[in-house]
Amino acid sequence: MSATPPLTPEQIINIVNKAMERKGDLHARITVARKVTVPGQTEYSSEGVTFGIEVDVPHGENLIDATRRVKADLEVLVGEFKAAHLIKRSSEKGTQVPKTEPQEFPWRATKNPDIEMLPADTPGAKQFAEGQQGYWMNREGTLIFRRKAK
Repeated sequence: MSATPPLTPEQIINIVNKAMERKGDLHARITVARKVTVPGQTEYSSEGVTFGIEVDVPHGENLIDATRRVKADLEVLVGEFKAAHLIKRSSEKGTQVPKTEPQEFPWRATKNPDIEMLPADTPGAKQFAEGQQGYWMNREGTLIFRRKAK
């Protein structure tokens, strides 16, 4: 086995100069992760997944804007995961939607006269709205919306 001879000062300077010439090629790299947990098949259990995207930030793009852009892409994956989970749960035997009628919840008016909202932490509300057509939640998962009952 032969030993590699040490670099000469001229070689070191040449390497550094080449690196300095390419400094315009340097870029930022960000990683954005989003953990999602959904109810499991048994009481007090859950299923989860963590999505992560690692990307180079194009030269000139603000890191905050790039992070928001990547986070929006992650939300698409999160939505697909949650939708698949709801379909799976609704097709499982024995899965029942609570018998609570939507009119029993304290629905509140919104700025849109055709839409009502309800805090998601209202007992039974989240379980009722999951998988029900015509009900949706805000991104934060704190409010449930529906078209106003006629």
